[in-house]
Amino acid sequence: MNRNLLTQYWIEVDTNNPSFKKIGVTAYSLDDAFNILKDHLPVNFDDDLAFEVTEDISFEELDHNHVVPNMGPISERGIWYPRIL
Repeated sequence: MNRNLLTQYWIEVDTNNPSFKKIGVTAYSLDDAFNILKDHLPVNFDDDLAFEVTEDISFEELDHNHVVPNMGPISERGIWYPRIL
């Protein structure tokens, strides 16, 4: 698939798990992003969790003191923050 179709999402989740309150994921759509998250994170995204989603987040917008040093490649499909895979 064409990488130009990928979108970077920054998702803030109202969860009790502090490791997964802020998540960066690159996907073909928001539905695709949530499918990736459901497959790889120990957070039940079927619950009534509150989300705030930023679509098309750029590298420049990320926290360069914490997020950037702890992230994977933002241009590849998958979870890039936190770097878990």
